Amino acid sequence: MMIWILVVTLLVVLIASIAKGNTKKNLEIEKLKAESEKSRSSNDGNNVNSIAEELTRLKDLKDKGILTDAEFDEQKAKILNR
Repeated sequence: MMIWILVVTLLVVLIASIAKGNTKKNLEIEKLKAESEKSRSSNDGNNVNSIAEELTRLKDLKDKGILTDAEFDEQKAKILNR
């Protein structure tokens, strides 16, 4: 019986940590989107620099493990196709 309680507790902790990680990733993505909108509106004449800054921020998120390779490639394509 004690083993089942331990297993259930570990599963709950695992699920909670996975959910927290996904929430953090979503917050970082939303922050990047907001920053890119802000930089786009403030840097209309300086578009090349704003794209480079956005790509740099995106690469930082990938390097930190917040974005997967597929998510990075998707976001990068969106930035470059503007």
